[in-house]
Amino acid sequence: MLCVLLAYVGLFAAALTVASERSASVELDARGVVVRRSEDGAHPLRALAGREPGEVVDLVRDETGAAYVAAHNGLFLASPDCEVLDRVDFDFGEPPGVPIAVAIAGEQRIWLLTDRALCAVETRQFLWSELQLPSLEPPLRSLRKLDNGPYEIESSAGVAQVDLDGLGVAHWPSARVLNGELRPDGVRALAFGEKLTLELSTVAGVRWMWREAGRFRWLPLDGKPAHIDLPRPGRQAVSVVALDSTLRASPEQRIELDVAFPPTLSKQALVGGIAAPLLAFVLLAATLARRRERTLRAGWRGLLSALLGCLLGLQLLAALFPHSKGWPFVGFTMYTRVSERDSLSYRHEFLGLTPDGRWRALTPPGGAFGKYETERALQPFIHDADGRRERFLREWNASRPAERLVGIADLCRRRRLTPDGPVDVPRIVMFAHPPEVAHALP
Repeated sequence: MLCVLLAYVGLFAAALTVASERSASVELDARGVVVRRSEDGAHPLRALAGREPGEVVDLVRDETGAAYVAAHNGLFLASPDCEVLDRVDFDFGEPPGVPIAVAIAGEQRIWLLTDRALCAVETRQFLWSELQLPSLEPPLRSLRKLDNGPYEIESSAGVAQVDLDGLGVAHWPSARVLNGELRPDGVRALAFGEKLTLELSTVAGVRWMWREAGRFRWLPLDGKPAHIDLPRPGRQAVSVVALDSTLRASPEQRIELDVAFPPTLSKQALVGGIAAPLLAFVLLAATLARRRERTLRAGWRGLLSALLGCLLGLQLLAALFPHSKGWPFVGFTMYTRVSERDSLSYRHEFLGLTPDGRWRALTPPGGAFGKYETERALQPFIHDADGRRERFLREWNASRPAERLVGIADLCRRRRLTPDGPVDVPRIVMFAHPPEVAHALP
């Protein structure tokens, strides 16, 4: 008990130390301009060309220092370490209406009030959900949280008090897998090209999402029954989750899968269809070269030419064959995809908070120096699968008592592509653990 108390005291002291060093903050001044206030004074944040906010009507800050700005041209994001006011790109369409108010709904969620709807917004992927409340009739005019808990919302029907924090489902629905042989190891075996079929429980105000294991992005799951297309063979996993109207999520349901390889990718087919012709081509080229000049040097030169020709052929095959995984570079989408204007790039920083209030860079377990390897290794932390964050802290402190940590966080640094080149835009805090360290983020 004493150790736990000392740990919380150390965490609180570290948070106070770093929070005091965060001298900058994002505010809305008396003129209705979003400014970054620091020791140097208040400086207006700039908007990117074609993404101006118009009239700003409301601003709210969360515990990480990020600011969410309601403006006539949309919802905007700002952070104390960035000079840009960036418009949010919502997934799956824009919320209806013009934003007029914004409020913090909880960890990584906000309430967004427009003149036509009250929406819950998730602040990592920027999913949104419209709340259907019979007491509200457009046009909506204001949103204010009362001291005793409920929210006061003014609409054309008058002023209503709504307990938004108490909304949601009482019991989470379940999803049932309809196909695939369930093996003793808990893995479902599917044929190549067979879609995973799910029966989803229907509950008012609940929608279903899914993601591929190792990826952050949630995708909608619709249909009765619902189908998930699995484009590649081999062992893999997907996670299914239910979201209520306030965007609270159910526990993830992880489904382990083993998709059979097609006959064309069997070992016999690969040896017979690729290795054998390549070997025959190499031997034929070397033999013809030596017969032409009847010297050993000519034979080696023919062999080398044949090998280079095989490599070129494999490169071309990799660009056409759907399961080559980009060998050795041709098939990677980074070389074939065109980045459009205003598109975003991401870079994750995995950080640890020391007892003296300093943040240090860490490498997540299973991560590497590559950007994509680090992002994949951070997914269990972002989704906190099986309490991964707490387990990491416990294991780290047990194995490195001289390098003890009191918290961890993932800052997602973002850059937006503009006609003048990439521009840094406000970062997103993917997670902070324990939640108290969010106040100490740089």
